[in-house]
Amino acid sequence: MSDDTTPGPATEPDDPAFDEAGAQAVEYALGLLDAQESAAAAVRMRAEPVFAAEVRAWQERLARLAADLPQVPPHYTVKKRLDARLFAAPARRGLGLRGWLAAALTAAAVAVAALVIAPALMTQQADRIAELSVPDRGLRITTAFDTDAGAVEVTLAEGPAPADGDLEVWWISPDAAPVSLGLAPHDGTVTLPLPRDVAAHAADAQGVTIALSSEPRGGSPTGQPTGPVLATAPLTTL
Repeated sequence: MSDDTTPGPATEPDDPAFDEAGAQAVEYALGLLDAQESAAAAVRMRAEPVFAAEVRAWQERLARLAADLPQVPPHYTVKKRLDARLFAAPARRGLGLRGWLAAALTAAAVAVAALVIAPALMTQQADRIAELSVPDRGLRITTAFDTDAGAVEVTLAEGPAPADGDLEVWWISPDAAPVSLGLAPHDGTVTLPLPRDVAAHAADAQGVTIALSSEPRGGSPTGQPTGPVLATAPLTTL
């Protein structure tokens, strides 16, 4: 098991202290917010350090779900079942806030496990790729997209990650604002679900640029790149 001692979120969905701020932090970390809600959450992160820390804690907790899983290819029916479970309309009113979040977290845990237990398989099924190189830092990040699964595999292929910040990966469609795909790992590979707005059009997207920016710990607090853009690359179809 992992020895990671990074503190977890301040509250859990079944904790009496869990409130609307905690719900928003979970949804932001899971990528469940639409573009407008995500931008509002990013502004809140910049204004409220406690909320930003809560988001970061959930992001790290979700990333750790797959840390110790063996590399076992999932059965071919897994994606079909996940699609049916994850992309059905959420019954927020019937379940209530905590019930819906518990269901979302359970589904997210299953999705994370299914997507990361076989990273080599994910790469083999990729239909879009982009490689981001920063020669002066000896840094190379690779991205492999499986648009059918709605996921991207991000790998720190070469070089050191920043010690005092994070590297954030962005999807930039022509004439559109950048959309965060998530944080690059400080080591190895991580598989991230594509944001809903990106996943809906990823399979037929044209002229997309993938970018890498240097950001403070936890990523951009605004929902847009705030640090220097270190590299860009066209999204290439395989």
